Amino acid sequence: MEATAPPAAESRPPQANTPSTTDPGRAALVERANAGDPTAIVEVIRRFEPRIDGPPFGHAKLRLRRPYRSIFRHLPRRLSEVDPELCELFAKLAAGDAPWPLLIHGPVGSGKSFAALCFADLIPSARYSTLETLCNSIMAGDPMPWRDAGELLVVDELGERSKVGDLHYTALKNTLDYREWHHRRVAIYVSNLSPADLCNLFDDRIASRLTAGSVFKLEAADRRQ
Repeated sequence: MEATAPPAAESRPPQANTPSTTDPGRAALVERANAGDPTAIVEVIRRFEPRIDGPPFGHAKLRLRRPYRSIFRHLPRRLSEVDPELCELFAKLAAGDAPWPLLIHGPVGSGKSFAALCFADLIPSARYSTLETLCNSIMAGDPMPWRDAGELLVVDELGERSKVGDLHYTALKNTLDYREWHHRRVAIYVSNLSPADLCNLFDDRIASRLTAGSVFKLEAADRRQ
């Protein structure tokens, strides 16, 4: 007996009730919006705005470790000597429960840099720099010294001696923008000047970025005296 080939698969036309991959209602609404219908334009914006998942922008959790001095190892410091309210704020920041960045300001010797270094000791990948050091790195040929700053960047001495040139302004603004775009604003900025004074020294764009998250004023007496 001859073997017969199996029948060829029957090609079936698509069923009339097959759901369309295009939403006709959405297509009609977009068409009306493109034709200039103001009501349809507003409705398109409201209905089809992309959903943003994850924590609010500026919130980010950090990996913590036991304190280890990887920056300025010769400088003795302990978290127990940092203002308790500031420690509580940093704990919230690291847990993603408070917005970054953190701006610490206050008079000379109040422990701002000390606190920032203690917090940096808790982060496996952290970097410390002054604004002047960032400028010097740019002058030395590194166009983006803030790029490889790890999980946490500390920028100290903002507006030191109130000397701010174009390079200082550009370095600070680019640092703020880079941390915002790539690291959800995770950074600590330290200054002897108040936010209002920083605004006067730089401009409102810098002040807006510096104060977009959490601001803490240290009012302790000069620790060096």
